[in-house]
Amino acid sequence: MILVLCMIFASACAVQPVKMPIAEPAEELDEDAITRAYVEKAVAYFEEHGLEKTIAFYSSGESVDGERYLMLMDPKTFIVHASPIAFLVGAELPMFQPGGQYAGQAARATAAGHWIEYLWPHPVTLKEVPKLGYAVRHDGMIFASGYYPAPSVAELRAATVAYIQQAIEFYDREGLDATVAHYNSRESISDNDIYLRLLDADNIVIVQPLQPQLIGKDYVAVAKTPQGVPVGELVVAAATEEGGWVQFEAQLPNTRASGFSQRYLLAVRHDNLIFVASFSASE
Repeated sequence: MILVLCMIFASACAVQPVKMPIAEPAEELDEDAITRAYVEKAVAYFEEHGLEKTIAFYSSGESVDGERYLMLMDPKTFIVHASPIAFLVGAELPMFQPGGQYAGQAARATAAGHWIEYLWPHPVTLKEVPKLGYAVRHDGMIFASGYYPAPSVAELRAATVAYIQQAIEFYDREGLDATVAHYNSRESISDNDIYLRLLDADNIVIVQPLQPQLIGKDYVAVAKTPQGVPVGELVVAAATEEGGWVQFEAQLPNTRASGFSQRYLLAVRHDNLIFVASFSASE
């Protein structure tokens, strides 16, 4: 489903969207309950299959559920850490405490379960961001998993508006070359994973920090989803000086249930360029 919205760029409030049918939003997920169930399932798997098979299964991609994976610890080291930073397996706990928080909180886990709040590198931006974890002590080990709390759609829309406003102000102040250099760096990506795509007067990509292979290519030609949504065409059509939103349903690797999520893109024309930023949210 595709929806194109117009927007008053000076605020974060969209005008009334074009009337198009949209699927009813899915029931809101209880992220805490899902995380707790994931850890409890891992404990049950260990009880049924033993440690060796538990390590093998939970070290595999098959065990990963969206952004949840198992962290299995003995008193001093990680035994399992099936994440993009799985090299932590075997490392002593005090050596990897982003924000100095993780190991100490996990160590307080009991058989009844214990919630952890800590900072951890995000798999996309690699920036340390807040994460919530649930840990259970069982048979001398700690079973844990966690998730990144997601802001609301309204918060993400406002953050996207602010991000593009800042990018335009940066461009007006520093010029095109400095803008291209800055926003092609990972340091320009926000804590909410919002980043800039910048198109020139011919719709050629000149900024894309996460997919640099697209730089120099026609955005209309290359920005299409596997489901056939012509994202580039829609974005260029929606872009105005006031700002235009494009919303569509897209299949993303980190979503559960149907495997689909809503994708929101904001496009603003400024000085013969198109500034684009986006976010995804399960609905």
